[in-house]
Amino acid sequence: MTFTLDGSPESTQKTCSMCGATSVVIHHFILKDHNAFAIGETELHQHGGNPEAWINIVFGSFNDDEYEDHVTFGCRVGLFTEDGELASSLIDSNHTSPSTPVWGLRLTREQALSHDLLPAFWEVVDWLVLEDPQTHQHLYGHSFDQPRL
Repeated sequence: MTFTLDGSPESTQKTCSMCGATSVVIHHFILKDHNAFAIGETELHQHGGNPEAWINIVFGSFNDDEYEDHVTFGCRVGLFTEDGELASSLIDSNHTSPSTPVWGLRLTREQALSHDLLPAFWEVVDWLVLEDPQTHQHLYGHSFDQPRL
């Protein structure tokens, strides 16, 4: 199984609804073995001087404009532990994006915990955090030489 991107990530800026600061929003169209697999939205924040990434991943069939089978998972990646290491926590999905049909069913944390696609969600999150240059730089404070996506 290989994840790749369908095109280059698209980045925009927005005002954080929690703190009023500017955050970066990255949209990824993710392929698995060269087939449409997921849509990712990553918001990069600085809260309390600490880097955070709020990640939403949409899974579905991606057939034209039909969204009935779409589900969205969400997580926050940040400094949760006392040892200063990054960790991920499952959250209610898509807490700040406008409501559009592409998001499908926005899973709560409780719904996501028992969903069949939860392992796929964590695989995509791990891949984005490690392989997306902008997300990696933001969270780890250093970049790698070449984009690896």
